[in-house]
Amino acid sequence: MTISIQETLQQLARESYEVATAKGWHENDELDENGTPTVRQLLTWCALFHTEVTEYEQVKAHYYLDGEKPCGKITELADVAIRVWDAMGRLGFETESGGIRCGSQSVRHAIDVVIEQARIRGVHNMITLGLLNDLVDKVFDEANSIGYNLESFVWFIKNKMAFNKSRPYRHGGRLA
Repeated sequence: MTISIQETLQQLARESYEVATAKGWHENDELDENGTPTVRQLLTWCALFHTEVTEYEQVKAHYYLDGEKPCGKITELADVAIRVWDAMGRLGFETESGGIRCGSQSVRHAIDVVIEQARIRGVHNMITLGLLNDLVDKVFDEANSIGYNLESFVWFIKNKMAFNKSRPYRHGGRLA
């Protein structure tokens, strides 16, 4: 049985959240009285998305290994997708199309739109689902613009996810 690319992407999205949770990255999430991540928590995740985009912009090489660790531009883009999917999983969102779109702007602009809408409308409004999906679309568009088609970018995401699974619990002593 052949798995469609959409099913593969949905599986990667679920796996992003599962791996992050298993590695302890949601232990200190700020939640409201209903157990839902707060707007401030979403904004914290958006700051992490921006960090990954900055790393992508600063790296010159497209791909290389540092020991076992995959590195390079395409890996940093994979990290953006993984982080967004993780946040979507924590918010209880399924990956699907819909909602208000960001237009033909950059990944960084798509993150800024998510931030603006979260501040205006809150976290659990369906507009955020559409915007987070749009952000993932922008990441895939960016990968395509630097020469990686859908299938090859999915391979890099799977490769980075496999590495993430091998990392120790809350590796590096980071707070988020």
